[in-house]
Amino acid sequence: MFQFYFNLFREVTYKNVLFIFNFWNKKKYFIKQSNPVYHFKIDLKYVRSKALFFYKAIVSMHKAKNKTTKKKNNGKKETKQRRKKEKKKKKRI
Repeated sequence: MFQFYFNLFREVTYKNVLFIFNFWNKKKYFIKQSNPVYHFKIDLKYVRSKALFFYKAIVSMHKAKNKTTKKKNNGKKETKQRRKKEKKKKKRI
């Protein structure tokens, strides 16, 4: 049982997660019934929760990838922002 779940969630990719979602939504058992090892019902709630978890993780990973990475020398940006704020304050006064 554990090995099955391990194999199911070992390679986490968009395709796999979508496949798991589709499987859960359709409630179809994609396991071959001819194989006696897999003669058990899958806990659908467990599969769905795992799929959700991985889906969220993947989405957040992709979001992080798309964001521009912070440069180590971030001093220039900070001074620019500070100067802008100072200018705004001067305008108010």
